[in-house]
Amino acid sequence: MFNIKKAAAFLTALSLCASLSGCGGNEISSGASGEGTEASQETKQSRAELSDEQKTAASEAGISEERYCTDNEAITARASEIIDIYYQGITDVDFDRCFEVFPDFYKKAMEEENRKYNETNEQYTEGMKKYFSENYGEDFYVFSEVTSVLQISDSSLAELETRIKNTFGTEMKIDDLYYVYFKQVVRGSLKKGSDPLEFCLIYSDGKYYLYDDYFEKS
Repeated sequence: MFNIKKAAAFLTALSLCASLSGCGGNEISSGASGEGTEASQETKQSRAELSDEQKTAASEAGISEERYCTDNEAITARASEIIDIYYQGITDVDFDRCFEVFPDFYKKAMEEENRKYNETNEQYTEGMKKYFSENYGEDFYVFSEVTSVLQISDSSLAELETRIKNTFGTEMKIDDLYYVYFKQVVRGSLKKGSDPLEFCLIYSDGKYYLYDDYFEKS
């Protein structure tokens, strides 16, 4: 039997990055949307030659010139697409679809926690959907509106690598890191509403992933 309290706790734990210290970064405005490839097929980001002004901004933000993001529309659209894959997985009660946008070690930890609570992965995802159904109606529709993206400093990137190692017992080489600030917009017959939330967006080994501190808090 699914544990709806656990599912609700996960849905409200989308605020990892606020806890990172010294997270100066490159703020990227939203305003882009569109389709892209699956997260598993992401190719290496191309980096344009930085102007002198951009080099100065990168230095002030604590971001190496090799990382400094200049393609604001592309990263905002990518973030929106990945978050919506996550919500589609909840709507379809598809655990694999929902958590394919997280790193493998994160998905594995979620599966292990489900077993701990004597739940199947499908029952857990049903619990996530029930959270929305009970609050907004069986006909609910949920999607994201990305409001801004913040590229994170090199030091905070390294800090997250350490935290992942300490929490999951695995090493992940992070090539780039962003905060994604968005509105979780839900519409249904009972009511409609939106909540400001955030995810981390990790770029590693040619792929983008969502991440939050749910297991760090656990």
